[in-house]
Amino acid sequence: MKHINLTLIKQKHLLISWISFHAVILLAFIGIWLFAGDSLSISADLFNLLPKTFEEESVNKADELLTAGTNKNIFILVTNEDFAEAKQVASDVYTKLQESVYFDSLTLYTGDDTVSQATDFILSNKWNLLDDETINMVRQEGTASLSEAALSRIFGGFTMISLDHLEEDPYLLSEIELNAYLDKIQQSGVGLTAVDSVLAQQYEDQWYIMLRGVLNQKGAAMASKKNGITEIYDVCAACESEETHFIFSGTPYHSHESSSSASREILVISIVSLSLMLVILLLVFKSPVPIICSLSAIALSSLTAFLGTLAIFRSVHVIALVFGTSLIGSCIDYSLHYFVHWAGNPELKSGLEIRNFVFKGLLMAIVSSGVSFLVLLFAPFALLKQIAVFCLLGLLSSFLTTISVYPFINLPATEKRDFPLERIKLPVSAKGITAVKKAIPLVLLVFSAVFIGLFYRQTGVKNNISSLYKMSDRLLADETEAAKVIQYSPTGWFILRAGTEQELIEKEEVFSERYKTLDDVPGYICTSLFIPSIKKQQQSREISQLLLDNVEEHLSILGFDEDSFDISRKSFADSESHFLTVSNCPELIGNVIQNCWLGEINGAYYSVFIPSRITNESELRALVEGSDDIFFVNKSTDISRDLDKLSFLILILFACSLVIIFILTKSVYSWKESLKIISVPVFVILMIFAIFGMLSTKLEFFSITGVVLVFGLGLDYILYMTENTHKEESVGNRLEPFAIMLSFVTSLISFGSLALSSFQPVHLIGLSICIGLSTAYICSLSK
Repeated sequence: MKHINLTLIKQKHLLISWISFHAVILLAFIGIWLFAGDSLSISADLFNLLPKTFEEESVNKADELLTAGTNKNIFILVTNEDFAEAKQVASDVYTKLQESVYFDSLTLYTGDDTVSQATDFILSNKWNLLDDETINMVRQEGTASLSEAALSRIFGGFTMISLDHLEEDPYLLSEIELNAYLDKIQQSGVGLTAVDSVLAQQYEDQWYIMLRGVLNQKGAAMASKKNGITEIYDVCAACESEETHFIFSGTPYHSHESSSSASREILVISIVSLSLMLVILLLVFKSPVPIICSLSAIALSSLTAFLGTLAIFRSVHVIALVFGTSLIGSCIDYSLHYFVHWAGNPELKSGLEIRNFVFKGLLMAIVSSGVSFLVLLFAPFALLKQIAVFCLLGLLSSFLTTISVYPFINLPATEKRDFPLERIKLPVSAKGITAVKKAIPLVLLVFSAVFIGLFYRQTGVKNNISSLYKMSDRLLADETEAAKVIQYSPTGWFILRAGTEQELIEKEEVFSERYKTLDDVPGYICTSLFIPSIKKQQQSREISQLLLDNVEEHLSILGFDEDSFDISRKSFADSESHFLTVSNCPELIGNVIQNCWLGEINGAYYSVFIPSRITNESELRALVEGSDDIFFVNKSTDISRDLDKLSFLILILFACSLVIIFILTKSVYSWKESLKIISVPVFVILMIFAIFGMLSTKLEFFSITGVVLVFGLGLDYILYMTENTHKEESVGNRLEPFAIMLSFVTSLISFGSLALSSFQPVHLIGLSICIGLSTAYICSLSK
């Protein structure tokens, strides 16, 4: 690399490389679009920002399946002091949203129809669905106790179900099971009850009526301008009044809020960055050619990066796009280095000479940036990989454009190729400038050491996922109020695994009994709560058989003759092989357990056991200790812990890239120069720790990601400056520091706008890169 003969690199070959690179990206995208266009999307789901929770792929898939379902659930609470008014508004909203194309399901009404469906279902399965309490009572006290209880209800007239089926159900088993079913619904955690055919609750003199919905794929596309949440907001805004208000609860509202904020910031960041850079380019070059070429290169780089990333990953997260807008500042670096000499260095007589003059510095810059982005591909996190690929493709595009296309651009007239700015002299002697340059590393070292020492309690690496997203005041108030009314706010759950469907149901039943032994046990919902195992259904049939052995005496007391004795026995015999399972359960039960039963994944069966709230997380985690098939999940805690691990992994990758860059620089430069180059990332890390400590902010995953990214970008300055010292004194030699300064300013504008973002992940990445780039540039001045 020390002896690259640039004259052997023919310009037409470089142009072919530029065309080929962009053609491959375009053809790859077109191919994916033609054969899998439906799978291409821009994701705005909050949970897609986060790393995987489990090491086992199948368990991760189970967790993703659950998250995908719950992430589409929405709740709307209509509140008014007057129940009738609240119900009328809820009915109006329900009617309007029913016409929407954004919902898989939408529910308002319940009550008589639901009870009727439940009664019919239980009546046909009564022999198989006796609860544990009834089974134990018959085993301990005999059938007489159940017979007496049934007779008491029949003659007393206090029954929930009709007595028209007494010959078939003489012991009122269906009523026992209906009561148990309704108790389980209440036990599952929802604090609202059926009032006048709707789910409602009176809380602090206000009536709350609930609509529940599940968004479809189109409705959950938060990156689109129109989706299920915008539809809900539009409909509810038209129905809201001084007396009637709406409470919104559910993950889709938060995804919509963060997506909308990120989309606005993409627009603002792009406009601000491009506008400021346009002003800078106009002031510096005073010619439309560098401006048009640089902006065209930026547009081409961004489009290439987007299409390439979409072709590889099929889905690009909106945060990767937000970060991708920062490419504007990085991609323009190559253009600036070329056009500074194009506009101000008359010693270089052609575009080919300009290319040869800047080539080695640009090559070292793209290599150092490429290494830092490539190591991120080893991180087990899709978002990081998307950012790395997006930036790498964008930088490659800009690099190739600079060395392949720009040399074909005609140079200005010789008399116009002059930079008055370049000749500005500082009112400081050369000796003084040299002294300042030598002092820079010492000043940076002392500054960082002092402030790290002063704020050592605030320095360190710690992730807290809850701090990465701040709800708006409205959504925070809504979620707080909804939690009080609905009384259902699960923040953790158990994932269970077994080899077959029945093994899994039996495992749930055993686990439920263990769960009930805890202190202050909150309600829960799981599949076996509504669909008992066949083993338990067989136990129910054993008890039912004992009851039928004495059915003649029982029916005689009720006044039935002998012709009626065999009706109940025939009903029992007919149901012998009709065991209730997940696959044959009615829609009524299927709707209740839709978020609990995950089904078969990679040859095993998975289900979810969801407590209505978490009172003691350590107790819940203790329940699964030593188990290979039951996993406790608390997204906030687990992801924060995993982000800590991922943060340290990134630091290891950072160290690896440091070694690789050192080896590469040593193959080109001397030991002394290589050590100076490689010391820049060390100063960058020290300064980031110092300033984050001053701001009482610990480094976390996103800011550490910024450290790695700035490693590649920040090294460019010292590489350009080092390469410049190897050249003979000339106009070009004097212009390089100006080009580096211009490069730094544009990058600072680009990443500085990210640091102003209200979205924490973007803000933290931007802030760490701003600090890192500034430190790297200051270090380059000491060269």
